[in-house]
Amino acid sequence: MKGDSSRPALPQTRIVGGVDREINWAPWQVALVSKNSGSNFEGQLCGGSIISTYWIVTAAHCLEDRTKSQILDDVRILAGDDYLGGDLSNTSVNDVIIHPKYNAETTENDIALLKLSEPLTLGTANLAKIDLPSKSPLSGSTGRISGWGNTWMFNGSSFLDYYDTGALYPRQLQGGEVSVGTSRDCQLEMGKNYFKSNSMMCANSPGYWIDVCFGDSGGPLATFSNGGWVLSEITSWGWGCAWDSPTAYTNVAKYTKWITANALIPSEPPGISSPSPTRTGFTATVTNYSPVYKYSARVIAGKGKVNIGGASITVTKMSPGTAATVLVSVKRKGYTPASSTFIGEGSPG
Repeated sequence: MKGDSSRPALPQTRIVGGVDREINWAPWQVALVSKNSGSNFEGQLCGGSIISTYWIVTAAHCLEDRTKSQILDDVRILAGDDYLGGDLSNTSVNDVIIHPKYNAETTENDIALLKLSEPLTLGTANLAKIDLPSKSPLSGSTGRISGWGNTWMFNGSSFLDYYDTGALYPRQLQGGEVSVGTSRDCQLEMGKNYFKSNSMMCANSPGYWIDVCFGDSGGPLATFSNGGWVLSEITSWGWGCAWDSPTAYTNVAKYTKWITANALIPSEPPGISSPSPTRTGFTATVTNYSPVYKYSARVIAGKGKVNIGGASITVTKMSPGTAATVLVSVKRKGYTPASSTFIGEGSPG
């Protein structure tokens, strides 16, 4: 780790430099826990983010050096809770997808997906998914970081590493805010041979006092965009904790298509927008549409002809003032089909 002996060693007691947070501050945050350690506190090894009822996104390096069967047997997920107690979560994982181009030496493509054995019940203040980004966050954006990683970066004479007895791992979730850096500044501060701007971003706080640390890997850096929180970055690597250098994060916008193609939609029913009447029927839109899946639609009550093209659903040949119930299904090889029904009314005439 890097340091500056002229700076005072402050008694850091949070994320580093963060504060205690309740889970509703980051309801998408989860902890990856090792079953073999016996408790959530002893076994917490990384963070992750909820992106759908079944799927968690985390860092690939959290899972390296293990076979798939070892990961499925050992990793448990703590969701909807901000406190690491002495018990052990029973939320297990039944699939893992590590990015095929993950490079352990350069930490490029540091992203992985975990599929839960049972779906989460989302939509509450304490348990919610976070949206995926369509574009990278602007430099200078405020990023919300959270996790249960080490809260202590300097013991007065030396820097701590993961196995130091002086390291302080909290039971309560920690959180703080950092600023997204520019690629140029990231390369200048972290080294262009190490920081890869094609897949990474960096973030830090004034004076570097607020930062993620060991144990926060895989966790979220969330930014607020268009009225909602977006998973802009995933905690990846750094030269130290809160000490003269930014932290490198996986730039999630570069992987949104990969995530969607591998994980997001098959486990969830297709969302449908409110139908809009037309002269001969009505139209609707699949709100979580992705072209990598096969969609179908048919009338199951009432009368009408259904056409589905991409995300658009059109029902025609309806009598004025009548209604039709449409069943929309999504399929993909290797996944259980999911479906939704909705009712639309034709023009009053």
